[in-house]
Amino acid sequence: MYKHCSLAVAALLVLMILSGCASSSSEPFSPEPTADPNNARVYVYWPGQSWREKAGSALELQVDGAPLGLLRYKTYIPLELPPGNHEFRLTGEHQSPDWETDWDGDDRYFETRLRPGDVKFVRLLIKYDQNSNKWTNPGMNFVVQFLPRAANAAMLEMADLKVSPN
Repeated sequence: MYKHCSLAVAALLVLMILSGCASSSSEPFSPEPTADPNNARVYVYWPGQSWREKAGSALELQVDGAPLGLLRYKTYIPLELPPGNHEFRLTGEHQSPDWETDWDGDDRYFETRLRPGDVKFVRLLIKYDQNSNKWTNPGMNFVVQFLPRAANAAMLEMADLKVSPN
């Protein structure tokens, strides 16, 4: 009898664990509509990474030379922009007294043309540079990419991100 009870308890525990795992999975990110249907929506984001490279850093996001906020690890900045060509820049050159960046890397740029109703995603990816981080070359070098991302992949990567607090 005890053998059957312990099997039932074990089975119940396995079901509880599995149901807990199923409920903790993140839902894909869902973009917000624009306030003006003639505008476009752009999300600039920095997803979690396996080694948390530069996770303590904050980079200033500028669009067409205007500072718009700080991008931090595991956050995103939602933007509503008018149609046309726009230049995005991530930099350590903070121009606002309210923001403090500590980025010491090179600036990163991305240019895009926006049409009314567009929804675009731009991802920051920072990873250790496997080719230059060798015993013969002390220090820590990184590969930094600031790239457009397909909507389906971006929305999965953004599932656990928060809006960057600026």
